[in-house]
Amino acid sequence: MIYKKKVLWLMAIAIVMVIVSVACSGNPTNAGDYIVAKQAEQSPKPEMKLTVDTNQGLIQFKDLSFKSGAYYINGNYTKKIYYYADIKVDENSKPYISAITKSEDGEIIEEEGKFYETSTNESGEFYNLEGVRYQSGNKLTAEVTFNESGYLVIRFSNYSLDITYSLIEETYNGLIPKEFSGKYILPKTDDSYDYSDYFETTSSNFIIHSKGYYTKPIVLKDTNVNNGFSYNGKAILYYEDVNNPDATFTFFTNKQSKRQLIHGSLASSGWWSYYIHVDDINK
Repeated sequence: MIYKKKVLWLMAIAIVMVIVSVACSGNPTNAGDYIVAKQAEQSPKPEMKLTVDTNQGLIQFKDLSFKSGAYYINGNYTKKIYYYADIKVDENSKPYISAITKSEDGEIIEEEGKFYETSTNESGEFYNLEGVRYQSGNKLTAEVTFNESGYLVIRFSNYSLDITYSLIEETYNGLIPKEFSGKYILPKTDDSYDYSDYFETTSSNFIIHSKGYYTKPIVLKDTNVNNGFSYNGKAILYYEDVNNPDATFTFFTNKQSKRQLIHGSLASSGWWSYYIHVDDINK
């Protein structure tokens, strides 16, 4: 009887050790990375809907920005913090999520790091990502889910709960976004470029043409207009002039990952010309 009890006791200990081992395997290797978060307020309603292409990978969300509602972390209930997630592309054309924590005043508190895809076979709304935390240099993982209603949910391996973000429409206030600033060159029919014919954004919403046709501000119309040439079907649309809304400038990233500008007319005549960003010509 004593022998049987001893065996059962040893088996119980072994089972407990296995359970603890499995439970801990999902946590970061460094306990100092672990963060206990508590939601202080619900994430706001997304400012835009999200288009999810089941045949496209993470890069389809390039240039989108998300922000959470307020959270408390590590038992500090006197200070609200907010999570930001920006989908970007590095110099090797690889998409990643940049995860940052900010205070109510916009001060950066924490940089969780850049999270890249662990597999190029994933597409649609769900992704497994991996990154390195800036503060500790330790490896973290993140399970990411995009929702067509405009929400993004991220489960970081060093957090006690999922973080819910809302898609935010950048406050352009008529300004041309930084990622689309610069010089756009006119392609020629022989696949070369006419560097003497270009549009160039200078500051705010000001655009000039190399031949002096335009030296004027342009007027923001829509930050989420449908565009079949864009990699994600979206573009930013400006009117040439508030008094001439039929002539437009359209900025987007095309399906070859090149930033593109179309200058044209919405009228039945349908005249238009397209230009490629000078930094993307050789992509």
